[in-house]
Amino acid sequence: MRIRLAEETDRPFLHAAFQALLQSHEAFDQFYVRQQPDGTETFSITDNVCLVAETAAGEPIGMVFGTGVINPKDRAWPYALMKALWVEPASRGQGIGTALVAAYESRLKAAGAVSVDLHVDVRNADVVALYERLGYETYQVRKKKLL
Repeated sequence: MRIRLAEETDRPFLHAAFQALLQSHEAFDQFYVRQQPDGTETFSITDNVCLVAETAAGEPIGMVFGTGVINPKDRAWPYALMKALWVEPASRGQGIGTALVAAYESRLKAAGAVSVDLHVDVRNADVVALYERLGYETYQVRKKKLL
């Protein structure tokens, strides 16, 4: 397995990954998907970090997508926001998600970030457990009400 920066040729894979996330969990907010005038959905890699995990044969099998370093004036340290992590179902349980998160964190740390924030649906026990194994801590609870 190799992890690399996403390229334009990855757009079909990334689009499918985002679609799978949107269909499988409320945790992935549609805020991150941009809709074009013709109704098709796409996303922006510009000013963000998008890494792809691929097999030795070059087939994409996972991705992590998030911001680069954010330097807010109202916070004491620079941080980043991990927006999406996805691994092909047949490739899960092999450490690919862990490797993608580690690569994302390494890139951010080198750029000056001191923390990474993310939102996760508490009903998605496997992903909650993954993030806890990777050292992520709960520091805020969000509530919502559908109207």
